[in-house]
Amino acid sequence: MEKIPQSYSKCYKALILYRDDLEQIAKIFNKNCKEYTIEADEYKLANISEISNINKPSIIDFKIYGSQPYMYLDINHFEARLYCANKDDEILLGIASKINSILTKRVSKIKKIISSNFMFIPILIIWFFGIWIFKNNLEVLKYSAIFYLIFSGLWFFFAGKLDNNIIYLFSSQSKNTFLKRNKDSIILLLLGGIIGIFFTIVTELIRKRLVR
Repeated sequence: MEKIPQSYSKCYKALILYRDDLEQIAKIFNKNCKEYTIEADEYKLANISEISNINKPSIIDFKIYGSQPYMYLDINHFEARLYCANKDDEILLGIASKINSILTKRVSKIKKIISSNFMFIPILIIWFFGIWIFKNNLEVLKYSAIFYLIFSGLWFFFAGKLDNNIIYLFSSQSKNTFLKRNKDSIILLLLGGIIGIFFTIVTELIRKRLVR
């Protein structure tokens, strides 16, 4: 009797990867797999060094397949999946652990927090608390409901995009890429400012309606 191998896989979101991360991952495959292939966007690469020939600042698709032992890493805009053919194979798990350490440190904490639905719970609690306070004021309830619906739509629209993966084709150590490396943080700050302004405007409109 022989046990049927069970596969192992792990998914990642909100990754921000750089060229040197891809080089490290390719090095792991090259060292541990008899053969491996690399795809980046619409290109098939003979080796990882060819990725510098892609004339783009970033890509959203990267795949690397290894055989003997069989495993692969498939990164797209929405999800990254690390797959090993046998979860009981200590060699495979050791390789997966090295790749996992590279990917885990590149998960954007800000993007994960903002895109998490749990972040919406405090806002929901505050809204229900406001309903309880102004339960006898139909004007406040009407405007707060409109504000909440608009805010919810904006939140889920932008939060749904924040857990996407992105791969930059420059080094993480580059000194001239501050804006590129911090683009997501800048967007979050701008988004927070827009939401704050919107909230202030709605609050002022409600106040003026109450004063009348």
